[in-house]
Amino acid sequence: RATLGNESGVQFLLGEHLLFTLTEGDVDVEAKQSLEDLVTQTQARLEEVRVAWHQMNDTRLLGEGLVRTLIATLVLGLLIWVVYRATGRLVQWMEKKRDLIAAVHPYIDWREFLARVAVGSMQMIRWFVLLALGYAWLAYVLSSFIATVPLARTLGDWLWGKLLWLGDGVLASLPGVATVVIVLAFTRVVVDAIRYFFDAVQRGRLKLPMFHPETTSATRRIVTLVAWGIGLAAAYPYLPGASSEAFKG
Repeated sequence: RATLGNESGVQFLLGEHLLFTLTEGDVDVEAKQSLEDLVTQTQARLEEVRVAWHQMNDTRLLGEGLVRTLIATLVLGLLIWVVYRATGRLVQWMEKKRDLIAAVHPYIDWREFLARVAVGSMQMIRWFVLLALGYAWLAYVLSSFIATVPLARTLGDWLWGKLLWLGDGVLASLPGVATVVIVLAFTRVVVDAIRYFFDAVQRGRLKLPMFHPETTSATRRIVTLVAWGIGLAAAYPYLPGASSEAFKG
């Protein structure tokens, strides 16, 4: 302990060299911290710095970190190869099914649309998995060396925070998404009924004075477009973020 004017404090020395002095003025009053608590906290942090400095200069720990990095890199390369090959074959199979559906039906069938969405989603999932593997590799490599452990912790905290934010957003948007799905599904049913009606008129199975088989195809496309427009307009307010300034333009 030392006395500086009217204040008492604690000096921290490195050998015979004075590092700094803690006094009552350094205490966090709002946290109801005492000088003894501050001294204990400072000693613990200085001990962490001392241990980290010795570990950074320990060739054995450095060698272990290099070995872990090499093993992690090999595992990463193997996982990337497995994911790329597996998803590549799955995407090729899905594309063949999509092309088969498109060849069978002369018009755009909803199954073809779903197949196209599935192919695009699978490609996005593949890149997401590859990015996740790269992120995990980077965090593991950084945690293998004492000097970069804080960076690894920062990466982990950032990822966890983003996952919590994404999870909250997904849960909050579920009612709107469910409403959009219901509206679009109902619109699809209406469009199928319109197509069935005009096909019957075009083939002569249904005869109405206001509809002629020669103009049925064009009329069907117009009515279908109007039906989808009404459906999209009804579903738009329930889209996640539809009330944001970005959607308002």
